[in-house]
Amino acid sequence: MPGPGFLHGIETYEYTLGPGPIQVLGAAVIGLVGSAPLFAVPGAIPLWDPSWLVQAAPGWSASTGAAVGNLLVDANGNTQKCTTAGTTGTSAPNWARTLNATTTDGTVTWTLIAIGSAAGQQCIDSNGNIQTATAITCPTWQASHAYTVGSLITDSNGNTQRVTAVAGTGTSAAAAPAWATAIGTTTTDNPGTNQVVWTLVAIGAAAITNTTAPTWATTLNSTTSDNIGATTGTVTWTLTAKGPIPNLQAPVLIAGANPNSLAPGQAGVFGPMIQGFTIPYALNQVFAQGAGQVIAVNVFNLVSHYTNINAATYAFPASGVQVINVGHMGLSIIKITNTAATTTYVEGADFTVDRVNGIVTALGGSLIVAGQSVKINCNYADPSKLADSDLVGTVTGGTYTGMQNWKLAYGLMGFFPKLLIAPAFGAAVATGQAVGSQDATVAAALSTLASSMRGMCFVDCAAGTTPATMLSNRGAAGQAFNTSDKRTVLCGPQQLFLDTGIVPNGISVNPVTGVAIQNIANTTHASPFSTWVAGVTSGNDASVGYWWSASNVGINGVLGSDVSIYSSFIDAASEKNVLNSQGIVTAFQAFGTGYRVWGNRSAGYPSYTTPDVFVAVRRVMDGIEQSVQLAMMQYLDQPINNALIASILASVNSFLRTLIGRGALIAGTASFNPAENPASQIANGQLVFDIDCMPPPPAERLTFNVTIDTTLLGQLTGAAQTASA
Repeated sequence: MPGPGFLHGIETYEYTLGPGPIQVLGAAVIGLVGSAPLFAVPGAIPLWDPSWLVQAAPGWSASTGAAVGNLLVDANGNTQKCTTAGTTGTSAPNWARTLNATTTDGTVTWTLIAIGSAAGQQCIDSNGNIQTATAITCPTWQASHAYTVGSLITDSNGNTQRVTAVAGTGTSAAAAPAWATAIGTTTTDNPGTNQVVWTLVAIGAAAITNTTAPTWATTLNSTTSDNIGATTGTVTWTLTAKGPIPNLQAPVLIAGANPNSLAPGQAGVFGPMIQGFTIPYALNQVFAQGAGQVIAVNVFNLVSHYTNINAATYAFPASGVQVINVGHMGLSIIKITNTAATTTYVEGADFTVDRVNGIVTALGGSLIVAGQSVKINCNYADPSKLADSDLVGTVTGGTYTGMQNWKLAYGLMGFFPKLLIAPAFGAAVATGQAVGSQDATVAAALSTLASSMRGMCFVDCAAGTTPATMLSNRGAAGQAFNTSDKRTVLCGPQQLFLDTGIVPNGISVNPVTGVAIQNIANTTHASPFSTWVAGVTSGNDASVGYWWSASNVGINGVLGSDVSIYSSFIDAASEKNVLNSQGIVTAFQAFGTGYRVWGNRSAGYPSYTTPDVFVAVRRVMDGIEQSVQLAMMQYLDQPINNALIASILASVNSFLRTLIGRGALIAGTASFNPAENPASQIANGQLVFDIDCMPPPPAERLTFNVTIDTTLLGQLTGAAQTASA
């Protein structure tokens, strides 16, 4: 039975009246979609490889070098992953016991990735999921047993030995030999005419994957068995993480370069600048303009975007370091055989692969001999395989791909990207990403998202597009420039810059050490103008305010346009002025000015002549509208009365006064008109308010009326000026 109401005493009810603060939603965040070389990020997980020696995670050892991505089983039986490279301490650390917690060990940082010794080597399967080697089954040594070259066993020390040579029947002795304990060293078993030569290939148990990929399990924590046959062991893979892998098909927030930041930086997230990939280049260019934040979506996936090398013949050198330079970066699914394709060599036992740089190194004591010719089957990273549809993306069953990932940003980060770009790389290298905002399909998708997020999108022309072609494309069907969208900024022509990225097919090898040498392009070529304009716009927001136009602001890093173009701000017939008059933002350069963004108006001009075709005006209006929308959530569902109406008006008018004080508005007021709010509408829970405001338009043209006034000659008196005058 409910208790009695308050009968005898004093009670209080608290109400909040008056204005509530309204925060301006960040307008300077850039949205970027494109390609990134995740394979070159330290600790990147490789794709599954055929004939690959896979082993379980080893235990901890003192004073041992550890690379990012290395795994071990700690004293608690849990799996730790190296996330900061270095050298382990002289004694075991106190291991963290919580998932994702870190342990400092000498100069190494370990992160606990699995409770229990469940994690060994990892790979990305053909479905894009992460598989982890959770069990290794390998035969034990047998007495008086006939072995063949390539067979594996686990010796009495628990290490993996491989048959690398046999004589006669290749029969083991009646008693186990004294096993070698150093990687690459050999043990002769039953010396004589029927001997077996073993080579130590792994500390701990190991097995060899099949020559063709297994049918992968697709359910989390389910397993896949992977083997060639009984003599080479079995790898049990467990699906430990569903794809996509980190930083693929997800919105990732990247902060601008800050020397005081402890963040890993853009290269630690998306990899270094490698020619052909757009995201590292775009980040470099926009941050050079002072831009603060980028929400980047990488759509490049080694599983899908590659070129195959099919049984190409390569030769190891006759002497010296046994290294083959495949000639491409980002290798995957590597299979190496003899030229007759009768022997398949084992990765990790016969050779190692520098997947990032495309270098194959033969191991000493392996089945590969100096100077041998081999056939290599593999794939290499090729962002030219990206299509417009990869950039545009879809939303299917709650899965977001491509630029559709930007829709998730507010829920994850509290803000949307407002300056949207999808630059191409161009034809500077054969593997360059060719698709981008110069394609009408991508431009249309950018426009749609800009509208839904109240942002602006920046659309490019192709490399080598002349002013005349840009103008004709404004009216040509199927062209990205054929639009009157007020949220689209047309950018052209492309701009030249000094390319300091890595040449993907220019890797060389140190002939003494066999170590890959990454060669820098150090060349000049064209880049889409959109990245530069978006970067200047974002940097301008931070330095002076989003209500300032990006026009007439210097561009850092631009060397000039990729086509000849006549610049003048005093000649109406200049090509710059003509482009601006058709809603195209371009680059300006005159004597002593440096290169500058030039143009205030969106693609809505000249079809529309309202003030919001000025990019700065449109952005101010977007900021007001969205900021007010989001701030009004606190008033939703409150009882409608005069106090509520007054609080809303006070909040909005206070916000508008703040913008006026900053210079973002000339004037502005919010009001409640009873004529727009009939009783029937209010009874239905609906209120309508009016906001009247005017952002400052940019001073696009200054005109001086100059008059030659002969009456001024009457000021002549004929009197000579005195020295004191």
